Amino acid sequence: MNVFGLLIRRHLIILFLFTICTNMSSQVQIKIGYNLGFMSPGVYDQMVSEFNISNFEIIDIPLDELDFMQGVELGARYQLAENAVEFSWSNLKQDGAAVGETESGALFEEEFFYSMNQFTLSFENFFGPLSIGTGIGYNRIRFRERIAGSDHKRDLINDSQWTAKISVAYNIISSRSVSFAIKPYIQIPLTNINLSQMAEGMDIPQRPNTDEGFLHWGMSFVFYNGKH
Repeated sequence: MNVFGLLIRRHLIILFLFTICTNMSSQVQIKIGYNLGFMSPGVYDQMVSEFNISNFEIIDIPLDELDFMQGVELGARYQLAENAVEFSWSNLKQDGAAVGETESGALFEEEFFYSMNQFTLSFENFFGPLSIGTGIGYNRIRFRERIAGSDHKRDLINDSQWTAKISVAYNIISSRSVSFAIKPYIQIPLTNINLSQMAEGMDIPQRPNTDEGFLHWGMSFVFYNGKH
């Protein structure tokens, strides 16, 4: 069995064991917070560079590389003593635009919109105020561009990937029902996204390799509401 299969098997077994457990010390907590994600996707950033170079004569404001995304994070945690199973959803977003003027004086503007809908099932161990978590995730990636002269957008990338996630958290319990966690993490791609349609949307030559994993790291700031 490959590493991906072992990760899925492990987390499904953990979820099953927690589901059938009837220990009365278990707690269910709802979480809400904010997620900041940082990345350096080499394949995509090279596409951005080629786009800016191919349009350098008319671009005044070049298209930025995709190095930061942010969004809300929601979920629920089932805690049993020093262990917990958590299901999370986060919606990371960012947008970018290249703006300039053609030789005829017409406005040149290319707008792109990026989003990642991430669903993660994780297992967490607590050591006092600290905790370490590992998880398996499903990441739905959608890149769109605005149709020129309209408010409508069209998809360039609409695909998904499997990921693994490792986190370390510092947990602050302010009362019996509310806690706050600062949780740095790294998200590792298990499968890649093909970006060939993005090259077509940017009107740049196709590259030999257009697969991108979107390895990224970040920080979550979350509140948990429920009996601790």
